[in-house]
Amino acid sequence: MGNYESALKKLEASKSRLQNSKEVQILEAKVNGKTGNFSKSYHLWNAALASSSDDPDLFFNMALLLMDWSEKSSDPEKNKN
Repeated sequence: MGNYESALKKLEASKSRLQNSKEVQILEAKVNGKTGNFSKSYHLWNAALASSSDDPDLFFNMALLLMDWSEKSSDPEKNKN
């Protein structure tokens, strides 16, 4: 997880220099999903889908996010803590 969290910090630090394009939103959504921030990731995916509803790759990636979310939500180790 450390690598994803580091990537997210670097992305947020350089975000002001990057144009807030669909690609940046997608990257940020993926990294947030990998670090477990599913609500932010879901919000970013919805924003990307709203601007490009006909892109099948976006739907595929949204499905992957939802599967990760489901797996982490039902992880018995996580529920113990």
